[in-house]
Amino acid sequence: MSNQATQLVIANADGTGATEVAGRQRPDYFCAIHNGPAWSPDGKNIVATLSTQDQVGQYDTVLSVNREGGTEKVVTSQRWWGIENLSWLRDGGGLLATVQENTSSPAQVWHISYPGGEARRITNDLNQYDGISVTSDTRAFVTVQTSTLSSVWVTSFDGTATANGQPDALIDESRSVRVASEVGEISGVTWSPDGDVVYVSRASGTSNLWMMGRDGSQLKQLTTDAQVEEGVAVSPDRRYIAFASLSAGVYNIWRSDADGRNLKQLTDGKGDTFPHFSPDSRWIVFQRSSSEATATLWKVSVDGGEAVQLTETRVQKPRVSPDGKLIAYYYLDSESPGSRWRMAVIPIDGGRRVKIFDFPPMVSSRLVRWTPDGKALAYLDNREGASNIWLQSLDGSEPKQLTDFKAEHILSFDWSHDGRSLALVRAARASDVVLIETRDR
Repeated sequence: MSNQATQLVIANADGTGATEVAGRQRPDYFCAIHNGPAWSPDGKNIVATLSTQDQVGQYDTVLSVNREGGTEKVVTSQRWWGIENLSWLRDGGGLLATVQENTSSPAQVWHISYPGGEARRITNDLNQYDGISVTSDTRAFVTVQTSTLSSVWVTSFDGTATANGQPDALIDESRSVRVASEVGEISGVTWSPDGDVVYVSRASGTSNLWMMGRDGSQLKQLTTDAQVEEGVAVSPDRRYIAFASLSAGVYNIWRSDADGRNLKQLTDGKGDTFPHFSPDSRWIVFQRSSSEATATLWKVSVDGGEAVQLTETRVQKPRVSPDGKLIAYYYLDSESPGSRWRMAVIPIDGGRRVKIFDFPPMVSSRLVRWTPDGKALAYLDNREGASNIWLQSLDGSEPKQLTDFKAEHILSFDWSHDGRSLALVRAARASDVVLIETRDR
């Protein structure tokens, strides 16, 4: 199997007799990290999660393959961002699965009828569901329910920052103030030049922009049903907020005024996300991809128009340096066996990578930020049940720890425009095994 091809294979229990029953070439591929294929109760059909694309963009669906004849059928017309834990009901008349509708929404349990393909949500809340095990009579199933409480914290440096953006002492809860909390995940946080905190919340039922003062006061919702996903940034000239939205049915970069009004679509790609402004507020750099494996770096004028491609190589979550000369991002050379996730720096107009750094092995949430002085990259490291911010100097010296939280995970963070404050989204998660009845109520 090449890096561009995936196959659906059946074999004997001892591994012999392997036979391919279906195959796909990228950009289509079978997903099998947490969502392996599943046999129908009568042993005649296999269902698997298939990632595919059309003129709108990339999405996940369920593919059924007949074992004997190899006949393939797309089971449902639903388009989802992710499908996992496919499980048949005993009579073969339906499937259960955990489904993410978009990247920031929690996975919910859905029922998919078979062979009709009608999809119905079973759970509908802000919790995350992982794993499904159905009882023998298919009247109930167990799953792992994970609840999340997110909070926004603000730390002030009061002018004590030293070289590479590191303060004179590690940041912990004693030096930070919790200014907001809510159930569910706050998916992004940034600052306005005036010192207000802008973040992405689902508190209104859909994903929207919210703003508050640095102390949590004057909380207000900026957008309504904007479907804000995958990145938010405020222009240094105070005029605009840029964000990725699913409003047009596929991820694109949108712009609003600083108060959330006058929304304007700036790009028309099939997967434009993670915008960030240049210091002069004239350009927005972003990630364009039809799938995670094809993400490249682009830029577009703040007024819209034709987007310009900056790299052919893989780029994810780009950030412009404070002086506007460089762009940092993370990447994986998917074509190189054994390659590791890395941080990289390139010139603002693209070109060859001028700096490359490996992520430590403990890093699971890859996120790159510049320190206010532009001399180091900040990233999240996960150790002993908590995540903290570490700094990698561009001079290649050993990374330095910036925060010292003993619990919870950091989902997002950003420095204020004056470099004197740091906002963090931290999340506490609790998981329980729950039993859910499937019979009609």
